[in-house]
Amino acid sequence: MEGYKAVQNVFNFIQIGKNMNFQSISTVKSNLTLSDKLAKINYPQPAPLENGYANTIKEFYDTFILQHMFDKDSVLKIHQALLEYVKMPGAVFAIRKFFTEAKPERYGMLRRGWLTRTKQGYSFFYTDNFHAAYYAKLVSDKYPLTASELLETYKQRQFPSRYGRWTHQEKERYAVKEGRDPGINKAGYKIAHILATAGDDYESNGKSYTLDYITTAYFNRGEREDWEQKHGYWLRDDFEVSEEAKKFLIAHFLRFVDPLNYVLLPKKTCENFGGLGIAEYQPLLDYIRAKLHQIYGKEYEEFLKLIMAPSALIKADGTEVIDLHYGLNTPKKSPPKDLKIVSSSKKTTKNNAGSSPRDLQAMGSSWFVSYEYCRRIDSTHNNWKLATNQSSRLSAYRNSEGNNKTRYNYLEQICAMSAKRLSTNKIGLDGEQVLNMAIELIKYYEKYKLI
Repeated sequence: MEGYKAVQNVFNFIQIGKNMNFQSISTVKSNLTLSDKLAKINYPQPAPLENGYANTIKEFYDTFILQHMFDKDSVLKIHQALLEYVKMPGAVFAIRKFFTEAKPERYGMLRRGWLTRTKQGYSFFYTDNFHAAYYAKLVSDKYPLTASELLETYKQRQFPSRYGRWTHQEKERYAVKEGRDPGINKAGYKIAHILATAGDDYESNGKSYTLDYITTAYFNRGEREDWEQKHGYWLRDDFEVSEEAKKFLIAHFLRFVDPLNYVLLPKKTCENFGGLGIAEYQPLLDYIRAKLHQIYGKEYEEFLKLIMAPSALIKADGTEVIDLHYGLNTPKKSPPKDLKIVSSSKKTTKNNAGSSPRDLQAMGSSWFVSYEYCRRIDSTHNNWKLATNQSSRLSAYRNSEGNNKTRYNYLEQICAMSAKRLSTNKIGLDGEQVLNMAIELIKYYEKYKLI
């Protein structure tokens, strides 16, 4: 009888969600505090991504995205709590920056979980995209978040900065520590931001600003020595920042965590779209943005202003063919024929630029991404130097000199690889880092029209 009552209590504590698979179970707050909820954020577990197919963007939206859309009332409650929170004295903000430094000798440049308090009284810490997963899980579980509770939880450093692997150099001085994995990624989903958190489109007074500019100008990485032990944890205190900085910080924070700016889509390893993956496909994101505008109306328009969204009109009719299969065991599309890696026993042909399919194999996928990242985006990224046989790798790289299309195709092929496969490199990068850098490079090629 006692066992039966215990089961009944559990069922009294949860309710079946209205909308679909991912939100199949929703928590009711009862006397559960935010700290309690975050401590058990992995329960209830998200339902696994189901198998499906969509031919067009519109079909994908109608058959998948709508079914996985967060509950509107829950979105608005958390949105309103966040709007109130960002105005509170002493608020703590998360910045998605300074989380990628894979070369061992540069681990000291990582800043995830490191806390800074400004002279104006508000604070901020650096993190990666995993921080947004906590908010996605809260809205999915319909947790009735309040601004005052959020402020208290952040100030007590009880809201996790992220989950997953850390370097010991980060742990030496982090104040906002790790939490449990909410399980979103494990279930096959990716948090797809509609307006990019690390984008180059923070628009203010007719000008566009990049996150790199914002963090360099206002919220810099600093030196390790800037953090000192205070109150029993590491803190960079009395940080000087201009008055105008906070509007950029609020815009970034809301883009990052507010559920009005993301949806759940199949993660790259669980769909066959290729390239950057369906969750990064701009025509789809534009279509979702137009739909969110229809759903949330004036509230969404005001939100776009707060996050400094570009004012350009978005046109998307959803008719574009995407031929998308998704699910936990979705086979990948084959890479382009001229990029297939052939065995050493078979004859290799060369493309018009003199670069052959064997060249990517000779360089190594992770080495190629690392070297290209160093050349194009961050000259201080030098993991590629840790590899042996540099002369042969560089020779293979030079075979594609002057042919950006070939290198772009290499990046697309690499984006279709698994993180596990890419983690076998000997240059200190894990597979997720390689994939993230490859995605960033593809965006770079597209932005500057290099193909």
